[in-house]
Amino acid sequence: MFVQIDGLNNWSMYIVQHFYAEPRAAKEILGWQGTTNLPEDLKERFDDYVKIGRDKKPMQFEIDDKILESLKVPVAA
Repeated sequence: MFVQIDGLNNWSMYIVQHFYAEPRAAKEILGWQGTTNLPEDLKERFDDYVKIGRDKKPMQFEIDDKILESLKVPVAA
């Protein structure tokens, strides 16, 4: 689905989609095994997030709100 969002400079068209990946078939059919460790990966990602100071900056959802508004989804104030 394409969504038109007014007032966003040159970025006027966005593709709205949901993406979901399920590895079960790859495991069963191909014999694939994951090589990552989710808890360790999340900790590493969060440590990097804190290291660059993102945890101190306010979160901004302006574009998210415009997308939801254009879809007629209520936006919390």
